[in-house]
Amino acid sequence: MSNKNPNSADLINAAKDAFSRFIDFTGVSTRPQFWYYILTTAIASVVVNLAFGKNGQNALTLITLLPTIAVSIRRMHDVGKSGWFILIPIYNIVLLASPTTFAATVRKKPFLVRAGQLVAVSPIIGAFLYSLLAGGSMFNESTGGGALIWLLFTTVPIGLILMAVGVTVELSKRSKS
Repeated sequence: MSNKNPNSADLINAAKDAFSRFIDFTGVSTRPQFWYYILTTAIASVVVNLAFGKNGQNALTLITLLPTIAVSIRRMHDVGKSGWFILIPIYNIVLLASPTTFAATVRKKPFLVRAGQLVAVSPIIGAFLYSLLAGGSMFNESTGGGALIWLLFTTVPIGLILMAVGVTVELSKRSKS
């Protein structure tokens, strides 16, 4: 699949691949395969919800559950992680700010990169801890934990900026030595 010019064939091929390998938890699924499959299921979910309501959407969820798990596990393998990492709810967000992104060029993460990672995911950690203490859902705004999730709109960009500055500083130090 080409990631330069995505077209409807890429979406269809990604869905075909996911459904043909729905019990294959080995191997890898590339980034385009994973995201095209997710986009396909999101489009299908909207269409089914409009056409058949909640019952149709529940049926679609059951149909796509196993292929989604298999594609997610194969995607974890593609980034060099164990498939078991999909069981950690916030891990995928942590993965966003991890060495698989632009911070991969740095062997030992400098302080600014680590600080950026912490800043980027701090609202999720806070909401999770608050939900444990308050006994509610971390996504429910009425219990207070969900309000922390809204902070992601500011903390993720700030965290990414800190990581970029940290990587730039580290690379400039390397080029001087």
